This record gives sequence, C-alpha cells and structure tokens, in this order.
Amino acid sequence: MVTEERETKLRFDFESAAASPVKGAPAPVSLDLKTCYEVMFTAAEKQVLPYDYFIEDWEAYCKNVNREDRHRMTIDTALDFLKEMQ
Repeated sequence: MVTEERETKLRFDFESAAASPVKGAPAPVSLDLKTCYEVMFTAAEKQVLPYDYFIEDWEAYCKNVNREDRHRMTIDTALDFLKEMQ
C-alpha cells in the first residue's frame, strides 16, 4: 500500500539510488528496472513478489498505459505503478 510515509521514503530512496544527479538538471531521475525493484520493495515484499513477477506486472502496466520506454522509470512512474498494482 502506498501511504504518505512510504511515498516520502521512496522519493528519498529513489534520489539516493540515482548516480549523482547534476544539480539543476531538468530531466527527472530515472532508474533501470533492477534498481527500481531493489528500491521499491522491502525484503518481505520481495519474498511474495520475485523480480520475474515484478517484470510481468511492469509489462502489463506498460501495455495498459501505452508506455513506450519499458527499461527505466522515474519516481512518479514508480508510484503510479505501485498504486495501479495494489
């Protein structure tokens, strides 16, 4: 479930996982899917949702929202994905 607390933590973790973003850069931080998986889910959640299942859910999400870039996601996309998949 995406609570306000979890969203705040995910935003922080997402930024922390990014490779030293350039200050003032206009593009939002985006991460590869493996890193997203590591950042987005707790160890307990990963027990229930292995990476392969995450990829299946991601592909279904991308198809549903007509997303063309299926190799990376921004924090906003990650949060929308989590909300859709609840």
